[in-house]
Amino acid sequence: MGAVCGKAARTDLCGGRGAILVPTATTRPGKPHTATGTTADLVYVSPKSGRAVSRSAGEPWRDKLLTLPAFLGATDPGAPSAAELRDGFALTGFFLARHVYEPRGEPLPDARHHFIAAVARHPS
Repeated sequence: MGAVCGKAARTDLCGGRGAILVPTATTRPGKPHTATGTTADLVYVSPKSGRAVSRSAGEPWRDKLLTLPAFLGATDPGAPSAAELRDGFALTGFFLARHVYEPRGEPLPDARHHFIAAVARHPS
């Protein structure tokens, strides 16, 4: 039996498209969380698979890949730089747009743009 949901926007919680189908930085049993299987020097994310890509494997396609900010993969990241924050927002925005908003025919929310602008004005 499937769950019944009264909110169309929350079908991910009510038996709709499974959250596991949306690319994230988490692993799935039997599947590597990186495109090449390596966990060293991860600096890109594949927009197709959502998996991290190492510098050496991604270099030929770097103009087609998303940047993986260092603070997302570091064990002790410290405070992210303004550029890393920008890359992090670009990365999450890409997948939010593709998998959450575009399927519903909606743009990214204005509130997100305002939040990113506020963070850019006051990075520390």
